[in-house]
Amino acid sequence: MFTEIPLDEEGIAWLKEVEEYFHHSVVIASGIYNKKIKAFQSTDEEHAGLYIKYSQLIYIGTESKEFILKVLEKFKSKPYFYIFTKGKKTEQFHFIPNYYNFYPRYKFLKWSDINSPPIFDNNVYNLSKVNEEDFILLKNDNKSKLFKNHGLHYKDYAEFNNAGGGFQIKHNDIIVSLCSAFCHYDGHSEVQVDTNNNHQRQNLAATCAYAFVKNCRVNNITPHWDAASYISRDLALKIGFHELEEYFMIYRGELSLT
Repeated sequence: MFTEIPLDEEGIAWLKEVEEYFHHSVVIASGIYNKKIKAFQSTDEEHAGLYIKYSQLIYIGTESKEFILKVLEKFKSKPYFYIFTKGKKTEQFHFIPNYYNFYPRYKFLKWSDINSPPIFDNNVYNLSKVNEEDFILLKNDNKSKLFKNHGLHYKDYAEFNNAGGGFQIKHNDIIVSLCSAFCHYDGHSEVQVDTNNNHQRQNLAATCAYAFVKNCRVNNITPHWDAASYISRDLALKIGFHELEEYFMIYRGELSLT
C-alpha cells in the first residue's frame, strides 16, 4: 500500500512539494535535523504520509472512506493520526470506528499586521526580547514543563536568534509568558507560545506572539501557526493571522489537550 521515501536529496524535494499539507517547518526540521521522521507514499501517488516520532501524519489526496479505514488498520498501533484533506473541507468522519475520536486543528496561511498591538499592564509586567542569558537558562532548564519546547531545537543563541528568536514577559524577574521559534528551516519558523496559568487573561500571550510574529516579518521569516485548540485559534486571529484551514487529529481513547 505504501512505499517508504528515503530522505535523500530527492526525498527532501518531495517533502517540499507537499509542505503546504505538512506544516513545512515542523516536518522538515524534525525530519532532516533530528532524523526522527519517515516519509511514505501510496502506490497510486494519491496519498502520502509522514511519521514523526510518536505521531502519524497522513495527507489524504482524496476524501476516500476506504483509504482512511485502510490507514487506520495499517497503523492501528499508533495512537495519533493527523488527517489533511485536499479540496473541500471534511466536516466529519461518520465512518470512523467507535474506539476512535477526532477533533479539529487549524493552520493559518497568512498574517497581516493589525492596527494596534495588544495592550498589557506594563506596570506589573515587563516585555523584552529573549537575550542570550535567557536562552541559556531556558536551554538548561530541565524542570519547567511550561517552557520546555522553547529553544529545544537550537544549538546556540545565534541559531535561535536567526530563526526569529523569542519574546518574553516577566513578572518579578520570572518568565510568565513566552513566544519563540519552535523550529526553523529555510526562512520559515513555527510559532510556540505559552503562558503561566496564574497569569492568563492578561493579554500576555497576545503581546508576546504579536512581537514575535512582527519581528519575523521584519527579518523576512515566514511564521507558521498551528492551532491545537479553539483558544490557540482565536489567539492567532487576534494578532492578525487569517485564511485558516481545518484538519483533524484522530486518536484512540482519552486525550489531554493541556
